[in-house]
Amino acid sequence: MLRKAGVPVFDCDSEAKKLMAGDTDIRRLLQERIGVDFFRSGVLDKASLASFLFASEENAAIVNGIVHPKVTEAFLKWREELDSCGYAACGVESAILLESGIHEYVDSVVVVDAPDEVRMGRAMLRDGVTREKIEERMRAQKTRNELLSSADWVIDNSGDECALEYEVKRMIDNVLIDK
Repeated sequence: MLRKAGVPVFDCDSEAKKLMAGDTDIRRLLQERIGVDFFRSGVLDKASLASFLFASEENAAIVNGIVHPKVTEAFLKWREELDSCGYAACGVESAILLESGIHEYVDSVVVVDAPDEVRMGRAMLRDGVTREKIEERMRAQKTRNELLSSADWVIDNSGDECALEYEVKRMIDNVLIDK
């Protein structure tokens, strides 16, 4: 919705996958530290990576410690390019904004929030995985209360798409336009 409104958005997850597929240093470091190759015929095996990541905090810390400094570097370069083109604002999408440290490079933290049951149902539908897998992922992430306490602005995403569009417009008017 931000992109639709003309706001460039950096997607950390997509960038991480791109870097993992193309950055030989990342692949080498992952294999050295973990001893597992998450690639099958040159393609990232997302299911294997997700299982490893969400199995323990230690596993997530290993992968994130290798991948996220590179993602942050790519974000900062991207943001510099936008600045040089005269953009007044941009967005960064990250499920682990706080854990990765990228929040240190943004003016406002916006949390898109919905009750856990709503989030769980949507994630199960989106990813085609079991409730147990989603619960495992949620346990590995910041709690809803931790996220909400870190937010400068909260978008309520518990309703339908029309309600979400309204919430995003309010955020744009209050966070981006007021800056």
